[in-house]
Amino acid sequence: MWTKPPFGTYKVNTNASFSPSLGTATLAMVARDSNGYICFGKTWSYTVLSALMAEAAALLKAVRFVKELGLQEVISESDSQIVISSIQQPTKPLPWEVKSLLMNIRKLCDSHLGFKFSFVPRDGNKVADWVARSSLQGKCPFYWAHRPPNST
Repeated sequence: MWTKPPFGTYKVNTNASFSPSLGTATLAMVARDSNGYICFGKTWSYTVLSALMAEAAALLKAVRFVKELGLQEVISESDSQIVISSIQQPTKPLPWEVKSLLMNIRKLCDSHLGFKFSFVPRDGNKVADWVARSSLQGKCPFYWAHRPPNST
């Protein structure tokens, strides 16, 4: 189940929907404030080789976007345990197929102490999952703010 972040903190959930036959994925992020309100969201189309690569790319894109916005206190959640544990444990060997993506995330966050990463079970990542799947099917715009897409 999704939980609100502490006061003054944004929670950014990321997910990806991968199409092996096309070799592409839709990467999604959904940001909410400490009241649980959706502040903004964004999706990207991305060429990838695997679902793991798509999940790592979604997190990298979200980190870059959040940094561009200048947000200070951010908890980034993903339901990819491999991606999150690889970022949280700096001495852990990185999976080869996502090594460069994860190294970029680490580098971007080295000087930003307000970034925290957390694994969340799939049940707590339903909104980002829905956005990624819907966008892959062409049912969701690539960027939206203050007005989330309709779930019908």
